[in-house]
Amino acid sequence: MKTRLTTKEGEVEELTEEDVRGMQPMDQALPEHLQRAIRQRGSVVSKNPQRK
Repeated sequence: MKTRLTTKEGEVEELTEEDVRGMQPMDQALPEHLQRAIRQRGSVVSKNPQRK
């Protein structure tokens, strides 16, 4: 069963533990060409990291 992750107003709902348990690994859920595209993007590094 798919759960809506947004409200009728378009606000994003917080993920629950149940939502996370129902997720599949990328290699099971996406075709290979999309997996390659996601991997090629790499991690995003901010040019202006916030200092604490």
